Amino acid sequence: MVAVSAQNPYLIGPNVQVSLAQSSVQHYETKVAADPERTDHLIACAYIVRSANVIDNVFYVSFDRGVTWSDALTVSVGTDHGPRRL
Repeated sequence: MVAVSAQNPYLIGPNVQVSLAQSSVQHYETKVAADPERTDHLIACAYIVRSANVIDNVFYVSFDRGVTWSDALTVSVGTDHGPRRL
């Protein structure tokens, strides 16, 4: 681990695979956020493309500063495209 100094409030630890529960699927546009009041609580989200081009949004949570992660939620057929015309 890297030591934290007064000018650098971030602690960088070992690499951890967040998406281990769905490691066989490519993840895209991954975002990670921390709870400012409980810094040991983290959330990560991404989208995955399954067979037949089905897009799901997936969410993972950690309650131990990112040491371990759990698959928390999958929103089926999610997309960031606008509404489709009929």
